[in-house]
Amino acid sequence: MTNEILDWTILLTQKIKPGWLRRNAIYYNLVTYINHTIALFIGRDYEGVIIFVRRADRELVRLEYESGYIVEPYFDVAKEYLLKMVLYLRENNLISQPMLEWLPEKYKKE
Repeated sequence: MTNEILDWTILLTQKIKPGWLRRNAIYYNLVTYINHTIALFIGRDYEGVIIFVRRADRELVRLEYESGYIVEPYFDVAKEYLLKMVLYLRENNLISQPMLEWLPEKYKKE
């Protein structure tokens, strides 16, 4: 695991509020999807990482723009983390082109 990815996971963990880990919390899905990317990355299931990057991205969009919930500092860190994760996977040729094509456009930029 690269130090940069590890640093981002630590930063993300520090931004989680205790109530967000309850299954009925509005941010639970987002935190869970992000945590899945971390676990799958450690387990070297890089295509699985992409599945949860996409889910986390959709959840961020839902929370920020569709639901009207308060935008939390965690969101900005999560967005940057997702971009860094995909960049790392792309630069190291760890995911297939079809999986890359499955992602939203913002993750396909060089």
